[in-house]
Amino acid sequence: MTKRARFVAMGVALLALVAGSAAAEDEIESGRSGPYLGVSAGVAIPNFNFRHFSTPPPFQARTSEEVSPELMARAGWRVLPHVAIEAQYQWVREWELKTKREVCAKADAQVYTGNVRLFAPFEAIHPYVVGGAGMGRFKARSRRVRFDVSGINNCVPTSEFAGGTEEDWEFTVRLGGGLEVYITRHVTFNLEASTIYAPDKVWDEEFPFVSISGGLGYRF
Repeated sequence: MTKRARFVAMGVALLALVAGSAAAEDEIESGRSGPYLGVSAGVAIPNFNFRHFSTPPPFQARTSEEVSPELMARAGWRVLPHVAIEAQYQWVREWELKTKREVCAKADAQVYTGNVRLFAPFEAIHPYVVGGAGMGRFKARSRRVRFDVSGINNCVPTSEFAGGTEEDWEFTVRLGGGLEVYITRHVTFNLEASTIYAPDKVWDEEFPFVSISGGLGYRF
């Protein structure tokens, strides 16, 4: 068994142990209706390539998009054992497009969505899918750099859209799934992966990304 597989197996065993302890509590009522709050932290993995930046031929320096940390908060109401409605806020600190020598461009995001979560309640472990829509504020910025043949690892804007700063609010869609595990009657642990997509563009660039997060929730 590889090191990664052992780590995953240990995590699953720990979740099962926690869930078993929670299920042993009297009157945990994990499917009950009522309000809840949650906070989480994770990473936002970019699924875009700042396509308006490159290094002109014949140099073609390799660029990479850096993963960004993120924070999220949610507040909602479990209306039925299988259904919850909620509002979610997501802050993505900063993505960077980099060559070996310099940062070409940066982008950050704040996303506000109204979601529906559909649960499959199994005692203290609740797998779920989540879907939602709302608005996202996307901000992209760069230096107006000029290519120098001596700077092979420099990057330059390839169109009028790159260079300077542009910020806009865009319609945003969220789709994903997760796992909610009851630690106690009121405290939950949450793992979630979702895709966030804004069909409109900033710098003529779409900014889809994948969010992977873990956090705690409180059910009243």
